[in-house]
Amino acid sequence: TLHWLKAEGGVKEMHRRLLQKAKLIYDVIDTYPDFYRNNIAQHSRSLLNIICDLPSPLLTQAFLAQAKAAHFIGLKGHGSRGGLRI
Repeated sequence: TLHWLKAEGGVKEMHRRLLQKAKLIYDVIDTYPDFYRNNIAQHSRSLLNIICDLPSPLLTQAFLAQAKAAHFIGLKGHGSRGGLRI
């Protein structure tokens, strides 16, 4: 893994990619606040565990089912919190 990391550009490159991926997801969440709900201040947002809620548990279940069908797994939020964790 360390050889791969170095060949890909090292920690700085991984951080750049992480910022880029997080921005893509947060841009969608922020563009549609009536559907994706995230009440975390921008300066406190995680780059690794992006969380949000949908307007209802039924929509969350439908979202998770469609995500699974598209081979996105592990998006279900924490057991005590619910929602989505991306």
